[in-house]
Amino acid sequence: GAGTKAETPHFDALAQAGVRFDQASAAAPLTLVSHATILSGLWPPHHGLRQNGAGRWDAAKTTLASHLAARGYQTAAFASAFVLDRRFGLDHGFELYDVEIPRAEGARPALEAERRGDATVDQAIRWLTETRRGDGDGDANNSKNRPFFLWVHLYDPHAPYTPPSPYRERFAGREYEGEVAFVDAQLGRLLAALEQAGVARSTAVAVTADHGEGLGEHGESTHGLLLYESTLAVPLVIRAPGIPAGSKLATPTSLADLAPTLAGLVGHPFSAEMDGKDLSEALQRGGEPPPRDVYAETRYPEIFGWSPLSALRRRQMKYIESSSPELYDLANDSNETKNLAA
Repeated sequence: GAGTKAETPHFDALAQAGVRFDQASAAAPLTLVSHATILSGLWPPHHGLRQNGAGRWDAAKTTLASHLAARGYQTAAFASAFVLDRRFGLDHGFELYDVEIPRAEGARPALEAERRGDATVDQAIRWLTETRRGDGDGDANNSKNRPFFLWVHLYDPHAPYTPPSPYRERFAGREYEGEVAFVDAQLGRLLAALEQAGVARSTAVAVTADHGEGLGEHGESTHGLLLYESTLAVPLVIRAPGIPAGSKLATPTSLADLAPTLAGLVGHPFSAEMDGKDLSEALQRGGEPPPRDVYAETRYPEIFGWSPLSALRRRQMKYIESSSPELYDLANDSNETKNLAA
């Protein structure tokens, strides 16, 4: 909310060292659907996962993990929520897919089961430390000489907001921001592990969120039902060799751009056409990519018998298609309060 601030020193420092995307959008305000887009560069209608807890990734489709695995990369994922369980298929292309979630306490539904971020990061750091150590026999095939793709997923800033101490005390009455600060501290641990392994300078690092949180805006307390910026706008920062430090990107972009951009940054661009665009060239020259339309959707309302929503953004104009269409000029109405559709 206005006038309050989470503490994100590690994320802020990463932004200073790389490029910050000021207008990045999720393709869906749902964890499974959005991550399928993040990992594949495809919009939901093209990758086929449209709801949390439903469907399975089509193994005929390429992901960043399968693309890099085919080029000799070691691939590992550490996820923190049952909604990303391997039964939904996002383990495609990952040699190791660790989503060990402790059993849900009490009567909470399985779809809400989560692992705390520090436990997930513990596992990721252990993997990083072991693989970067190699087996010491100088063999070119040992893991130390293989490039790696590591995906770490942290779930803590989801309801219920229950940050651990000392964040619980420090952010009393602002528990959501306490969760965000806790996650930033875990990011700091991961970045320190990269430094310790001696690979920080040569590793492309991207940090983003799969969606936002309504926190009461537009009457939505969490996320999933609506397509306003409160749940579609996401932070995105990339630090990578060749990207000028402290750059900012103002052009509206989609998380569909992330996989093709990372593939371009590490020198293995995708050959196939996808919905996302490889922005690596623009990032390396410190310029803006050509503007294009950004798509988002949610099918979640259908579960309640309501209309599904889809949205299209062209520069600063955003159209939401529903039973009563909405059009907003985000340049002059960032809170989406004046519907111009008529």
